[in-house]
Amino acid sequence: VATTMYEHHEWSYHDNHHLLHMSAERGKTIQKPVLVCIPPTATTAVVYSELLLCLALQGFRAVAVNLHPFLDFKPLAKSFIKFLDELGLREVTLFGSELGSYLGLVISQSYPKRVTSMIMTNPVVDP
Repeated sequence: VATTMYEHHEWSYHDNHHLLHMSAERGKTIQKPVLVCIPPTATTAVVYSELLLCLALQGFRAVAVNLHPFLDFKPLAKSFIKFLDELGLREVTLFGSELGSYLGLVISQSYPKRVTSMIMTNPVVDP
């Protein structure tokens, strides 16, 4: 688990980049874009551990972030983009679950050039 901080938001995350050598050994090339997983608020990035391993074996880099308490989605989205900048990720696919899907929608609407696609499970949407 690594941690970084932007705009008073701490981002702790799991990144499978250190496992990608296993896919190269199996003859797989690294795929783009990177998948960034945003969990529901009641859990952490650990729920994506097996997914990150499976994706690494197939040549996909994936990052799973931990959400922290927040009140406003717009500043959190701005902080999230700075987090992506720190990781050198220009374009990503977002995978959001529950409230994580709503944050993903805010990010994709606010920064459309940064999000190539989005996957949502049990999405929370604003009526």
